[in-house]
Amino acid sequence: MGRKLIIHAGMHKTGTSAIQDYLFQQLDHPAFTYLHDGSANSSLLMLQAFKHDLEKMPVFCEEPMDSARREQVRERAMARLEAVLRQDGDRTAILSAESICTFDATDTALLYETVSRHFDEVRVVLYVRPIYSRVQSAFQERLKTRFTRMDDQLIVNFTRFSGIFDDVFGREHVEYRQYLRQNFPQGSVVADFLQSIGIPPPHQSGTPANTALSLPAVQLLYIYRVHFPKLAAHDQLLIDRLASLRGEAFRMHSSVVERAVVEREGSDQWLKERAGFSIWEGADPGAEGLRSEAQLLAPVPEALHWLCAQLPPAQRRGVNPADSLQLARLLRALVVPGEDWDEILATPPSRRARFVDGFRRLFRR
Repeated sequence: MGRKLIIHAGMHKTGTSAIQDYLFQQLDHPAFTYLHDGSANSSLLMLQAFKHDLEKMPVFCEEPMDSARREQVRERAMARLEAVLRQDGDRTAILSAESICTFDATDTALLYETVSRHFDEVRVVLYVRPIYSRVQSAFQERLKTRFTRMDDQLIVNFTRFSGIFDDVFGREHVEYRQYLRQNFPQGSVVADFLQSIGIPPPHQSGTPANTALSLPAVQLLYIYRVHFPKLAAHDQLLIDRLASLRGEAFRMHSSVVERAVVEREGSDQWLKERAGFSIWEGADPGAEGLRSEAQLLAPVPEALHWLCAQLPPAQRRGVNPADSLQLARLLRALVVPGEDWDEILATPPSRRARFVDGFRRLFRR
């Protein structure tokens, strides 16, 4: 019957990490094998092997890379990939890398040419997330690495896939699936993916690897990013601490999401005709969602109570909820050793901090 390959190509913010973690750590099936190079996520390997403009990707943009260096990286990655593709020849292979969604026609054609030397049949599976939840999730993920605004643009363009995946792999070999948890077995995208490729889902298929932060946690992270906008070595420690802060779910008002989305002409129509669903289907945040970034600068009581609970008891009374710089510095002090709590609490707000807090009070709703 020949060798078969299933490529899980994302898309972004569709439970990809959960699927990869399960396949990497728990897949145990006599007819299926998970291809990898020592990491659950093959995105970096696929970028290095196939992306012709690798130096433009964010993960490489700070690394000087001329044509000779780029070719060296590509050749090494391709050698590693070839070794991976030769693994377990008698079982259906699965390869997962959401970076494939960034490939243009040239990159995708090279990918197909490469895997076709090892497999007689290649199938591609992609999940598409409803736009409201996708924008909200993307905002949180960006905020974890840098300052970002709620209405930063998100370009939606599915029409390009009609000229890439369908044409390169063949339309009959490309499947678009709607990312709606209420439609998944057990509410799990892992179970849905396994079922779609012919593997009975486990009784417990785990929870998403990337857990959304609560509203109070997002508010504190946003305040931190206003004053410390660039990624620092200790930021992940802070995010891990904030993940323990429970509270109301973070939601954006539908009007904010709609302002952020830039939809290429015909994109959603193409998706509806091709896959049978629209990116605008799914839960609408509605009237309860946040309408302005001023609301992010006005943390709910749960956020302030949590922050105070993290501080030494003697310092808790000195917290000023109206001083965003103080709050940001206190958040940083939670994960940076040697910070002087008394100095932070005694420092008067800077001119910039006073402007930020004045903005918050003026526009708070």
